[in-house]
Amino acid sequence: MSTEQLTYEEFIHSIPNPTILVTYFLEPFNGIFLFETGPQFVFQVIDILFGGEGKELIKVREFTEIEKNIIKKINIKLIESLKLSMGRCNRRRT
Repeated sequence: MSTEQLTYEEFIHSIPNPTILVTYFLEPFNGIFLFETGPQFVFQVIDILFGGEGKELIKVREFTEIEKNIIKKINIKLIESLKLSMGRCNRRRT
C-alpha cells in the first residue's frame, strides 16, 4: 500500500465521470475530508440492492435521482462507521 500526494486539480482530472464526492469533517482532525464514490461501486451496489449479483459490467452513465439518494444514504452510513472506528482507535491509543 502506498500514499500519494496530488493537487486538487490533478485529483479531479483523475476520477471517473460521473463520481459522487462527499465532503465532511472527521474530528479530531482539522480540515475537510473528501470521500469519493466511483461509478463502478455505485452501479454494483445498486444492482445488489435491487436483487442482482453485482457482477455485470454496467455502461457508465449519469446517475438517476433515485441512485443518488440511495448512495447518499449509504455514504452517510459509511462515514458514520469511519467516525466510530476512528473514535475507537483514539481510545485505544490513550
